[in-house]
Amino acid sequence: MIPRIEWPELELSLSKLAFGCAPVMGRIGKRQALDAMAMAFERGVTHFDVARAYGFGEAERVLGRFVADKRSQVTIATKFGIQPAQLGQAARLLKPAVRVARQLVPALAGAVKKTSGAMLTKGYYSLADAQRSVETSLRELGVDVIDILFVHECAAADELSPELLDFFCRLKQQGKIKTWGVATAAREVGPVSRQLGAVPPVMQCPFESRALAAGFAGRRILHSPISMIGRLRDPSGHLPASVIAWADGEGLRGTALEQRLPILALQAAAAAAPDAVILCSMFQSKNVMNNTAAFQDMDVSRALGFGRACEIAGITAQGV
Repeated sequence: MIPRIEWPELELSLSKLAFGCAPVMGRIGKRQALDAMAMAFERGVTHFDVARAYGFGEAERVLGRFVADKRSQVTIATKFGIQPAQLGQAARLLKPAVRVARQLVPALAGAVKKTSGAMLTKGYYSLADAQRSVETSLRELGVDVIDILFVHECAAADELSPELLDFFCRLKQQGKIKTWGVATAAREVGPVSRQLGAVPPVMQCPFESRALAAGFAGRRILHSPISMIGRLRDPSGHLPASVIAWADGEGLRGTALEQRLPILALQAAAAAAPDAVILCSMFQSKNVMNNTAAFQDMDVSRALGFGRACEIAGITAQGV
């Protein structure tokens, strides 16, 4: 099974590998999402991350349907601060066709993603916005309590109200959340903490920001570790000499190495951040199988070796 991460001061126990729901009801339809969630859960993934903004505001409802009969077995994080894109009835009806078109014509993916991103509205961090968003999330998820409530992509320029800290305290007293945090770039956590008047108990940031996150006093969730592979390659798509040399020593070459790279990236993230949760999306059956297997059968020394090879190439995987 997937290892557990214990946060006793927050009364939380999370799976080391977490399931990211960002694509749900966007490029991933409901049936595929539910199947992937079920498969991940069966293999030990019990932490699920969503946001009010995901899937044109529909992702929380899909996750809520999945957890309805297993709430005591999972933890849920959601976020406020970004308004979901609003679609008319015609556009909603076209979403399945757009998903199919993306699969048939991969070149469309970038354009669709860019258009969808442009439809999101950021900056909804007022007390009234937070209250509305939390009540909507509780209703859509169909739960009484949210385990982690994140402020979504907040930055110093957003001028967050100190009233939010009191709001989080009230939500905890009312039993509507277990804890709160910020989901943003690591460099923004310090300025945001000063605005709120407290260090957030949990920070969620990209894995590439781990060096900046090293001094954070709270708990950490690191997302998108597999993107490290793309940053390793030169413009021609070749891997750096340090990684090739390490792989040769491990007997990994050619197709075997290419197929192993995503697993190695996950294992390097897990080994480099032993007290953090690692978050990624996984909706293809083979990805669920590979990602969960990476955490169930991990050689820490080998994972750290791959991380050191990446570090030599300029992609740090150490020091979290």
